[in-house]
Amino acid sequence: MTSPKHPINNHNTYHAHIYFDAHTLAFATSLCQRIAEKFSLAVGAFIRNRWGHIPCGVVR
Repeated sequence: MTSPKHPINNHNTYHAHIYFDAHTLAFATSLCQRIAEKFSLAVGAFIRNRWGHIPCGVVR
């Protein structure tokens, strides 16, 4: 048996986190808007305070 020459997607869905602080909040907001428009995706909530082990803001 030979291995494929490229990665194979074994997942049905993905998710991403975008981390930001006070200095990068505007960029993170703009990035999320562009991602939502370009890929027709719903972007999760902006969590501006520490969240669990994450020491900065995060978009889920």
